Amino acid sequence: MKVKVCGITRPEDVKLMESSKADLIGFIHIPRSARFVSLDEICKLTSSMKNKDKSVLVMETEDIN
Repeated sequence: MKVKVCGITRPEDVKLMESSKADLIGFIHIPRSARFVSLDEICKLTSSMKNKDKSVLVMETEDIN
């Protein structure tokens, strides 16, 4: 089983998830979400990651239809 932790918004949480051996670390880019993070901020958060392949972007299209 793999573990993905989603809704990360702070650099210290990125470090914690990496040290906790989370398989995937998710960032929410959905404006209506309380966990929304801008693409610029996501770039900053992932820049310090040891393995950027573990980052996941959660997003939705503007028009779901």
